[in-house]
Amino acid sequence: MDYVLTRVFSDIYATIENYGVGAVAVGTAFMPGIYALAKRKAAKCAWLFALTMYLYFVLNLTLFNRNFGQFENNMNLTFFQMSYYFPQLTLIHLAENFVLTLPLGFLLPLGFDLFKKPYFGLFTGFVMSMVIESIQFVTGLGNFELDDIIMNTLGAVVGYFFLKMVSRHFEKKQNIIND
Repeated sequence: MDYVLTRVFSDIYATIENYGVGAVAVGTAFMPGIYALAKRKAAKCAWLFALTMYLYFVLNLTLFNRNFGQFENNMNLTFFQMSYYFPQLTLIHLAENFVLTLPLGFLLPLGFDLFKKPYFGLFTGFVMSMVIESIQFVTGLGNFELDDIIMNTLGAVVGYFFLKMVSRHFEKKQNIIND
């Protein structure tokens, strides 16, 4: 298990290290527009910046850092199919797909009231994953995998419930302070 966690965190770190400068550049380029949209609250500006950085990170990780036709348009609709052959790599793959959409599950409800309902988080995680998997399949930038869709959707849902848990914790602390 230590190997899996080490590998997941090293893959995330490598992506941030490779694309972090680009993410900051893209986020900075969007800052004037973001600021104009969010004049009323600095927090809204920070949220839009975080969402932009997150989306840039996801697109780089799943699409932009690959070559067209790199994969052979494979479709894997069997859950855990690779676990028989490569158990540690499968666990790493599942964990990375889960972690990939955790931020989506808490960033969207922070910015849009519509996403404060749990089924919108579930739907958004599913749709985002389907779009990315479909683009990967059609362009040969990756394989269409059921594992990815399930874990991405689950990650978005857990991210949503993480936000709910944290916000309830802070609401209780605020009530204690105000009493």
